[in-house]
Amino acid sequence: MKKLKCILIDDEPRNLELLNYYIEKYCPDLQIEAIFSKRAIAEDYLKDESKCSVIDIIFLDLIFDQGTGFDLLDQIDYAHLHIIICTAHDEFALKAIQYEVVDYLLKPIEIQDL
Repeated sequence: MKKLKCILIDDEPRNLELLNYYIEKYCPDLQIEAIFSKRAIAEDYLKDESKCSVIDIIFLDLIFDQGTGFDLLDQIDYAHLHIIICTAHDEFALKAIQYEVVDYLLKPIEIQDL
């Protein structure tokens, strides 16, 4: 079975480490292609069609020091991607529906939710 390729985007290193660990340990069907702690760098990566075209899933935080995860989505073509929001803020769930996210995980992320 083909592994789904994903990227992780969160500005908090501890959250990235934990999500990376959970995926590697409990999600054998996922392969992490890249990890980003800066929204702007992740945006540049995703604007590169040769890189973005191999990605299946984005695990995306919403609140960054500069802008939001929604700002990132506004700048890229994510029609072929599955977006999973990972945030401590439940108040953005309705807005996330407008972006057609496939899941909305509240931090701290529970393994059974992942």
